[in-house]
Amino acid sequence: MKNNTKSSLYDSIYKQADCLSVEQIRDYVNQKLTPAEKHQVQNHLLQCPICSDAVEGAETYAGEYEKMVAESKRQLKFRLKSKKIVWMYRTSWVAAAAIVMFFLLNVQEYFQKQSPCQILYQQYFEPYPNTIPLVRGNQSANQLQYAMAAYEIGDYKKSLSYLKPIYKAHPDSSIVRFYTGMCYLGKNNSHDALKVLGPLTENQADVYYTKALWYTALALMKEGHIGKSGQILSQLSEKNHEFTEKSVKLIHEMKRIANPE
Repeated sequence: MKNNTKSSLYDSIYKQADCLSVEQIRDYVNQKLTPAEKHQVQNHLLQCPICSDAVEGAETYAGEYEKMVAESKRQLKFRLKSKKIVWMYRTSWVAAAAIVMFFLLNVQEYFQKQSPCQILYQQYFEPYPNTIPLVRGNQSANQLQYAMAAYEIGDYKKSLSYLKPIYKAHPDSSIVRFYTGMCYLGKNNSHDALKVLGPLTENQADVYYTKALWYTALALMKEGHIGKSGQILSQLSEKNHEFTEKSVKLIHEMKRIANPE
């Protein structure tokens, strides 16, 4: 009977229809979500104080694991024993409960560090906005419309399912090639993104040349090719365009990683 009571109380806190799962909280704090998943979680956090408290607690008290887990266990045990949820004061104890569940789920995984390059990539990567107008007409145009509609909501897998046949039929289309590369990056597939974006970085007259250079630099950095990435960023930093400021900042960050004080 006790276990059933505890389970129902946990469910009432963490298994509401719209709330984040413990796995989502863990992956969000560990920065393991795709850009689309991260965007979805961030939108939810803006509207849900319970999940926001849980994430804040996990991020804030990570460095005080032993102390917080012991204290959180004590508080949570008391709450479960009393069989009452006092929602007026939910902020502190919901955060404490979240910390316990978060750390006990997989402590080692939480403390597993990503490489500095991957962390920088996640900080700087943002999918390029859709610039393709919604068109109607032949079958290829409709497929492109569907692809970009999926792209705009972050469904890169579905977008690729429409883009790949168009890309295969029209490999010289810069706009299709560029957004196919964006979808691969959106799916954290930097290897295929580099192959697709490569030709765009060789033609300075192409309208997507600068954009392709920026995302190629990010993909190379993600894969640990600091030298090649730095060369492209230096090239981008010398001219005035939409990525100039970001390139300068990223070069500085990369130098800091390469030469820590």
